[in-house]
Amino acid sequence: MAKTIVICIDGTGDQIQVNATNVLRLATVAVGRGDAQHVYYDPGVGTQGKPTHSLLGESEVLKLFDLGIGLGIYDKIGNAYSLLMAAYQPGDRLMLFGFSRGAYIVRALAGMVAKIGILDPLRANLLPYAIKLYADPDNAELAESFAQTFCHRDARINFLGLWDTVKSVFAVELWPPEVSGVSLPFTLNNDKVDVVRHAVSIDEKRRFFRTNLWHALPGQDVAQVWFAGGHCDIGGSYPPEASGLSRIALDWMLDEAVVHGLLVDPARRAALPGQPDPLAPLHNRIHGLVNLIPEIIPKWGRRPPDGHKALFLPLGEPRYIAPGAVVHASVAARLNAGIGYAPVNLPADYRVYGEN
Repeated sequence: MAKTIVICIDGTGDQIQVNATNVLRLATVAVGRGDAQHVYYDPGVGTQGKPTHSLLGESEVLKLFDLGIGLGIYDKIGNAYSLLMAAYQPGDRLMLFGFSRGAYIVRALAGMVAKIGILDPLRANLLPYAIKLYADPDNAELAESFAQTFCHRDARINFLGLWDTVKSVFAVELWPPEVSGVSLPFTLNNDKVDVVRHAVSIDEKRRFFRTNLWHALPGQDVAQVWFAGGHCDIGGSYPPEASGLSRIALDWMLDEAVVHGLLVDPARRAALPGQPDPLAPLHNRIHGLVNLIPEIIPKWGRRPPDGHKALFLPLGEPRYIAPGAVVHASVAARLNAGIGYAPVNLPADYRVYGEN
């Protein structure tokens, strides 16, 4: 009997802890239902080592590089792909969820499925080679030959649930000084994906946390909805009493995923901590050395509001939001509540999700 395979990959540096992210909370309520649904959870990039390791511990330098530049991304793609190899049978439904760089990893996982399919588990020794084939954008003929010989090619991604995707692989240019994202194949769009739901932060300002939107293909069911708050107000990780905004993004994703086939335990969902609150305090301050340093490194690019190219310091540059962007109803409620919420990057012609 066909089953649903749910793979959840968390964001940068998120350990399994009391202050759970939305990915972990979704994995908790989307419990396995016998043979009907199998759920897998990965803590995400930058979590190597024991949970008690301090950021200033023995592996600080490697951890910081991993957190900022995504050096561990290929291992994480390989780990998730191994789960698919072991669990997948033709006809199974695939639902992938991720937050932050974890969202990028599930997009890459979907991209790997699109490019080469899913390896037969008896071919696990070929996984490192398969990852290299996926990551190289210039080997389509070789990748197709490999896929036809060793892989299941029928697999589709039925649902891709993303909380505030950020880019995971960066290239550094010395002059003009710039750090730019490198896109892995099929992470911007992918015709093997049926449904995409993407919750995006309006108020995040950090340089290494720029938006990474999905590019919808004709006929693809895509909703990218903007929510009030910083990065972790969208993907979670704050204590329950400070999670009023992230709970909104969690409930939205759960509702959307259930409509498209995710099996959720009602009792566990009812027991989730915290309550949605559109007026809850948001968290978008830039603090900590790791976040402050990139803000004072000159950037070459188009600077709002006039869009001319220049060399400038980012210093908490707001994200760009295109005209006609779709926001969650909670954003409209916050804008109209008289609490002074007026993000400078929100276009005047925004639309509210679910309203005509």
